[in-house]
Amino acid sequence: MFDMLNEWWAWYRSSGFDHATIAVPLVETVVLFLALTICLLFRFPRAGLILACLFLYRWGWTVNIDNFTTDPTIQSTFSVSYLVFGILAFTFTIISMLFHAGSRNE
Repeated sequence: MFDMLNEWWAWYRSSGFDHATIAVPLVETVVLFLALTICLLFRFPRAGLILACLFLYRWGWTVNIDNFTTDPTIQSTFSVSYLVFGILAFTFTIISMLFHAGSRNE
């Protein structure tokens, strides 16, 4: 167990993730927090989860598209796979919420 943790830690340190920064505009962050607060106050946690997911999905696109713009074949593959996965995840989320609309045990 300790060896696996040590290997993971070595990979993490060599990956550069410990120095990564993402600059999210303050306006978008404040709008997200206000929207999530309103959703929670009016007891709409599912709507808040969807909003948070869309916010993260958008910023995932913004951050990752810069990493895949050097090679056109990788960029098109990344774009298509990211969009398809996002559409599938959003569709399955909505379908799941529709099937569980009657259950109020949240």
